[in-house]
Amino acid sequence: VAEKKLVAADELQIGSVGRLLHYQVDWKQEEQRVLAGKVMLRGSACVQTVFFLEGQLRQQEYQIPFSQVVECEGLEPGDSVTADYQLLQSQVTLLEGDAPALSCSLTGSVTACATRRTRLPVLRDVYSTRFPTVCQCSQLDCPAWKAFEETIPVEDICQPQESAVSVMDCRVRARGFVDDRGCMGGIYSFRLLYCCAAGRLHCAEHTMRVVGQSVANAGQLTVRAGWQNVNAQADNGTIRIRFTAVLKGRGLVDQPCVQVNRCTLDGENRRSVPPAGTLVLRAVEEQETVWSIAKQYGSRTQQILAANNLEASSRLVPGQLMMIPFSG
Repeated sequence: VAEKKLVAADELQIGSVGRLLHYQVDWKQEEQRVLAGKVMLRGSACVQTVFFLEGQLRQQEYQIPFSQVVECEGLEPGDSVTADYQLLQSQVTLLEGDAPALSCSLTGSVTACATRRTRLPVLRDVYSTRFPTVCQCSQLDCPAWKAFEETIPVEDICQPQESAVSVMDCRVRARGFVDDRGCMGGIYSFRLLYCCAAGRLHCAEHTMRVVGQSVANAGQLTVRAGWQNVNAQADNGTIRIRFTAVLKGRGLVDQPCVQVNRCTLDGENRRSVPPAGTLVLRAVEEQETVWSIAKQYGSRTQQILAANNLEASSRLVPGQLMMIPFSG
C-alpha cells in the first residue's frame, strides 16, 4: 500500500457568465500501468458546476488532466493494483471579464493497493525425503491485510431556512473514520440547491454522521466513505435525504498458520521420492555440502544458495534446515 498527494490547477474558459451556485469534484482514472516498483496513473479531475443564467439552471462539466507516479516497494509487473482517490481540498472561483473563466485549485490523494498471489508446492512436514517423519506443530497467528465493507441505508431530514418546494440539485462529499469501538463510519456533507415558495433559489448545507454496526478487529484500520442511490426531495417544506452509505476499510488481522517445532525420523522405512518441482525442507547430514545435496536432488548449487540466502563460501552444519528446489 502506498499513498501519494494529487494536485490539479487550471483556468477553464467558459462561454458565458452566470451565477456560480455550487460545484463538485470527482477524480476519474483513465489509464494505469504497473512497472517495477511503481504504478503510473493517468486521468482527469472532473469539475461539475451548476450556473444560474437567464433564469435557468445550467450544468456543465470541465476536465483537468492529471498524471501521477506512485512508488510501491516490491511492486512487479503483473501485480493487481487498485487505486482509491479522495478529494482533500478544493477552491473554484468564477473570474469575470472579457474572457470569463473558472479558476480551479484542487488537492487530493490517491492510495494504491497492490496484491500478488503466489502458489508454491512445499513439503513442510519432512526434514528428509528418504524416510517417513513425525512432526510436532504449533499454531501461530500472523498479521495479514484484510478488506472490510459495510453498506448502510440512511434517511435524514434537512430543515432549510426557507420552506422548500422542490430540490434542483444535490451534491455529496464524504470522509471516513474509525470510532472508539473499532466500527467504521463516515461524515457525509450535502449541498442542496432548492426552490422556495416565492420561486427563489436557495442553497442549504446538511451534515450527518453514519456509523456501522460491525466491529472491525484490525490494526492500522483505514476507512473510505462512499455512497450510492442519493435521493433528495422536498417534503412539507423540509428536504428528505435518502441514500446508501458504503464504508470500505482495510486493516491488519491475525490469521492462523502452522509452525513445525520438532521432527522425528523413522530410519527403518524408506519413502518414495517426491515429484519434480517440489520445494523440499530437510536437515543437513554429516559431511554434506551444497554440491552433494544439489547432485542428490537434481538441483543446481546456485538455486540452493539463493533459496537459503547463503554465500558460496558458507559451511553447512549438521542438523541445519535447508530449502532444496527438487528437479527430479
